[in-house]
Amino acid sequence: MHLPTPLEQAPRLSEMLGVDLLIKREDLAGLCVGGNKARLLEFALGSLRAKGVDTLIAHAAAQSNKLRDIAAAAARFGMRAVLLIPASRGATETLPPQGNRLLFDILGADVRLVAPNFDAASIMISQEEVRDEMAREGRRPPSSTAASNMEPTRRSPMSTPLRSCLVNSRPRGKSRIRCSSRLAPG
Repeated sequence: MHLPTPLEQAPRLSEMLGVDLLIKREDLAGLCVGGNKARLLEFALGSLRAKGVDTLIAHAAAQSNKLRDIAAAAARFGMRAVLLIPASRGATETLPPQGNRLLFDILGADVRLVAPNFDAASIMISQEEVRDEMAREGRRPPSSTAASNMEPTRRSPMSTPLRSCLVNSRPRGKSRIRCSSRLAPG
């Protein structure tokens, strides 16, 4: 990842709003579009890779940004990503993949459909079944569902996303606004 991401001036919008506006360029972080999910992955993947994990297993919606970033991180680090997404209902199943769902394929993720009305217990069972399958194939998936889903298992200084806009007074009645997406102490 390319951190820290830069702040970029937005002169026309600043003029229109009457403030100096800086935009935090999270899209330049290096994993698809960046942001707090990519920052969390940086820490979670370091820990998982140190434990020898080579396969990531996660569940979320078919257009999930979290799954997109997991697939991108797995591709970057030579890991396998198995993504469990709810099967769509109706005619959309016959359409070619679009958006993040298309990116999962481009990034080489193993995408598997699960029932669209899965509850939390069913999702965990599906992830455990995939984890057992991967282990039988000689892969090394994480030992827990939380680790596989890139979820913090405990509150840490880097586990709580914070979207912030900081307004600082400036001379001549103008305000300086800086917006960013970052992780802050929980």
